[in-house]
Parts: sequence; structure tokens; C-alpha cells
Amino acid sequence: MIKYTHIKLTPAQVLLSIIGIGIVLTGLLFAVYQMKYGNFGLISNAADPCAAYTKQKPFGQASGVIASKSTSTFVWNMNGDAATPKVVVPCAGTSITRQAGGAITFADLQVGDHVDMMGWYGDTTKTTVLPTWIRDNSTSLSQEWGATVASVNPSASSFMLNAVDLVLGGVKGSYQLNVKYTPSTKCYTNTTNNSKTTKPVSCSSVAVGQTVAVTGLLDDQTRTVTANKIGISNLSLSCPNNLTLNACNAAGCSWYACTRQCLPAGTQNVCPTPTP
Repeated sequence: MIKYTHIKLTPAQVLLSIIGIGIVLTGLLFAVYQMKYGNFGLISNAADPCAAYTKQKPFGQASGVIASKSTSTFVWNMNGDAATPKVVVPCAGTSITRQAGGAITFADLQVGDHVDMMGWYGDTTKTTVLPTWIRDNSTSLSQEWGATVASVNPSASSFMLNAVDLVLGGVKGSYQLNVKYTPSTKCYTNTTNNSKTTKPVSCSSVAVGQTVAVTGLLDDQTRTVTANKIGISNLSLSCPNNLTLNACNAAGCSWYACTRQCLPAGTQNVCPTPTP
């Protein structure tokens, strides 16, 4: 037979037990909050720009436009409120990414960019924001644009595309795009007419008047595409008798269907089906 021993606690012991349980629960909740919203410890790092501020109430995810920018902070119209803008102070541990994914730096953020963020207010007046993370929504997902080249700037590793139909800032229209290429950008050209056979070429070989297909990330504020792949039409190719080169630029045409195709006269500026 099991005998139970009853232990009688004094009021002081009961109070200490409750306090102990509260401390444990507070620690667990603080750890969970840090994992979800970022590591904002109570001890500030002297090198952290946010160390000069006292963290106040946290705020949930919000969005807005960068109204102005300095070397280390920017003014942000939180949720479209231009009357009471917030001064955003990125902390040492603030994560900055683009909408399409991938880390970027403070230098990549531009005036006019639409950004989301979550973090803490840095003062009791709620005019300063200390973000846990920032996401720049002004850089879109990787897409492909096909158009002719309007101008080239080899010294800046860039060129301008003639009018491309797309939606920028919610407005549909025809826009010129600036295309920038880097040493990691893959450039290629077709080797035969009506064929998908290609060969690598130098990106600096892009010339005015060529039809190109650019795949990359578009910044809708600067109208600049950072290219990861560029297909360049082969101007040295010729067509057999009674056929002419197609130079269509219709919406939805792929580069292979629209670039340097040999077609019967009168069928240009359409989306043909590539013939092997």
C-alpha cells in the first residue's frame, strides 16, 4: 500500500514557486518570440546602429514607399501615410532581401522602392523604426523580354531596349529598359536559321538594331534589368530565295519564334512556329 505524504508550503514558498514558474515561462516565450521576429536581445551591441535607441513596442508586417534615403537610414511612408513618415534605422542583424528571393544590401534600396518590413519602434512617439527584416518588392521575379537594341554602352556593360510592353507601378504601357550584364551573365546566339542551335558569345557583341531576348530581374523603379541570360540575334545569317528574315516583336513571342526566322514575304511581325 502506497502512503502519500502531504507537504504543507508556507505562503512565502508558494509565492516563490509561482515566481519561478513565471520566470521559466517568460524565458520560453522570449525565445519563441526571438525565433519568429528576430534576435533583439536586451544587451545592445555598441557597433549596432540600433544601440542608440530603446526598443519600444513591436509592430507587425507593414508596407510602404521609401521617400528619401541617407547613408545609413531612410524615410518610409508606412502603410501609405506620408503625413507621419517613419525614419528607418537598419540594425546590425536586420535581414534585407528582394521579393524574388536572395539577400541584398542597404545600398540596393532606392528612393521610390515599395518595401515591407517588421520590427520595433525605437521611441515612444513611434517615429523611428528598427526593422527585424526588410523585403524590397520593387525587384520582380525573373522574366524574359524580347526587343530590339536602341543603344549600347560597353563601358558600363549595359544597353537600352526599345519599347517593351509591360506593367510598371500598376500602369500598363510601353517602356524602354536598361539592361545590365555582369561577368556571370550568359550570352549566346543562334548558329542556323529556324534552329535552336546556339553558341556562347561575348555580351559586349550586342549591337544597335539586333533583336535580343533578355532574362533577368527587373527593378521597376529604375527600369533596369540585371540580366542572367541574353540571346542575341545572328546578323550574319541569310535566307534562301523568296524568304525574308522575321523581325516580329509581338507580345508573347519567344526569342526562337521571333528572332532571325526565314519566312515567306508578308508573314513578318507575327509569332511563327519554329521549323527545325
